[in-house]
Amino acid sequence: MMRESIAKYAPSPDQDLMLQMDSEGAEYAILFDLEREILSRLRILVIKFHVLHRALVDPNVLQGVCLLMFEKISRDFICIPA
Repeated sequence: MMRESIAKYAPSPDQDLMLQMDSEGAEYAILFDLEREILSRLRILVIKFHVLHRALVDPNVLQGVCLLMFEKISRDFICIPA
């Protein structure tokens, strides 16, 4: 869905993008699956992370989803908690 929205509203690869997301728990999968091509166009991410507390008590969630996703986005972004 994100690829289609970008193609429709910001088709030029020269346009920088901002992502704001509140996906009720789906943000981990969305970011994990986000293609490098799209991620490289993003300049600002504003994300509400849900159920993060589960990662603190469930090592499968921490290792399988959270750490991989945060590792991926930390290559290009600095996380600032609000």
